[in-house]
Order: sequence, then C-alpha cells, then structure tokens
Amino acid sequence: MSSVEVYETALRMLERYGFGLVLASLVLWFVRVDIVLPMVEAHQAFLREMSLTQRDIAEAVHEQTRLLYALQPKVAAANGVDEGRN
Repeated sequence: MSSVEVYETALRMLERYGFGLVLASLVLWFVRVDIVLPMVEAHQAFLREMSLTQRDIAEAVHEQTRLLYALQPKVAAANGVDEGRN
C-alpha cells in the first residue's frame, strides 16, 4: 500500500467508526510494537540463556557422577570396606 492509500483508508475508518476507536487502535498498535514485541524478544533470549545454563549444569552433574563412580572403589579400598557387603 502506498502512503496515499494508507491515508485514505485511515480517513474512511475515521468517518465510519469514529475518532475514539481509531485512536484506541493506534494506541494498541504502538503498545504492541513498542512494549509487547520487545518484551517477547527479551523473554525468548532469557529462555535461550536459561536452557544453555541448564544444559551446562546437567553436563557438570553428569561429569561429577561419573567421577564419583570412578572414585568409589578407591575410597572403599582405602577405608578397608568390602564392596560386596553394601
């Protein structure tokens, strides 16, 4: 749409529906563009960062668990505990 068509459409809407509805529509449009969309984008970025952090935490816990299982026989031997009697 060209700027002339947009202007004519806006005038027709103003004549048909009244100034209040057109003004409310404009306010809602600006709220959407200036507030809602940036908040959604920021939230998406936050969720991406959280998922990466959770993935890092899961990998660290997995590595710690693997290390604990690897150290378990050494600790049991050092303490003189029989592994078959748990």
